[in-house]
Amino acid sequence: MSRVTKYASTAAAAAVLLSLGACQSARQNAQGTIIDEYSAGLAALRSGSVSPEFPEDRVSSLLAAEGTTSSLDDLVRASQQAFAEILARTETPRDEIVVMDPPETVIASAPVYDEDSAGLGALMSDSSAVMPSITHTSASLSTRDIARQLAQALTNQLFTSTQPLIDALALLGLDGLAPGAIDAALEVHLLSPEERRHLDAARAFLESVRASADGDDDAPADTAQQIALDLSETRPLRIVRAELCSRVDGYGQFATFEPSVFIAGRRNRVIVYVEVDRFRHTEVTPSSSVYGTGAAHYAVELTQRVEIYHKADNVLAMATPVLADRRVSRNRFRDYYVVTAIDLPQTLTVGQYEVKITMRDRADNSLAQAVVPLTIVADASAILADHP
Repeated sequence: MSRVTKYASTAAAAAVLLSLGACQSARQNAQGTIIDEYSAGLAALRSGSVSPEFPEDRVSSLLAAEGTTSSLDDLVRASQQAFAEILARTETPRDEIVVMDPPETVIASAPVYDEDSAGLGALMSDSSAVMPSITHTSASLSTRDIARQLAQALTNQLFTSTQPLIDALALLGLDGLAPGAIDAALEVHLLSPEERRHLDAARAFLESVRASADGDDDAPADTAQQIALDLSETRPLRIVRAELCSRVDGYGQFATFEPSVFIAGRRNRVIVYVEVDRFRHTEVTPSSSVYGTGAAHYAVELTQRVEIYHKADNVLAMATPVLADRRVSRNRFRDYYVVTAIDLPQTLTVGQYEVKITMRDRADNSLAQAVVPLTIVADASAILADHP
């Protein structure tokens, strides 16, 4: 007999017994409807549709008792005895050993790597790649130990990665659980110097975020600012803004020519305003009493050259000599601008011109260039016609 059938027969017999018990407690007459329902329940049990192993002799005696017994108490007692026999037939012995089917053996498929990354990125793909295995040596393995083992497994996959920086960044979270967990990844020299700087910057910022959780609310902002300064100095010099101005009072304080149109045959004075960033600082020890002696200072040394070309034929119409700009400060410079006043030659003919500005950082010899348009017209009426 199946386990489901045994439970069903037990439940059916229990239902009959409970219904009789309820009738008994109410002291109802055992004749009529109650006897009919009781007989129907026993017949259902006997039919085998619920329990083919229900004791036939007990069913026969109970059905025979219906016609001769008028006492509901007798029916309940007879049902209790039959119910006990049903339990004896259906109950699984306590010492019975249930043998379970062995688990299905799963054979891991070979990893299928994503085109963009053969390392950690492959683990995020839809393919069923083999996951890194972690050795369980103790039931009480700590979170830090698990993080270290996982970091080691993922570090091994960096050797096949086509994007080691991106995959190494994924290890930074583990470094938070187990400080130093990704040190091995940084020592295998899979990253270029620039990628290593970027990874170090990301690591420093995450550490500052953890510090903010401990109460240092300024740590993320201060660290981000320092990271920006450090990374900017590894990049070449860049011109952020270049304008032809009529007046300059300071950084970001200037008035431009609107438009940059000038009349031919006149000497027109123009102020070339240039903002730069990603310039290098060099530590110096000034001997002048102006800055104080002995203490380290920072110096920035740039050069500038301004050239004017006729746009139509790219003929050089004017050029300034190379101008040097050197500044020294106790602190690193955050804002840097260069102002140069030039006089447009009277010999410039009518037409379109380009003012090319070339800046050079002497610290790393990097160059940056910008071009500002310039127009020369015959007289003032042309200016009004083009720009009313």
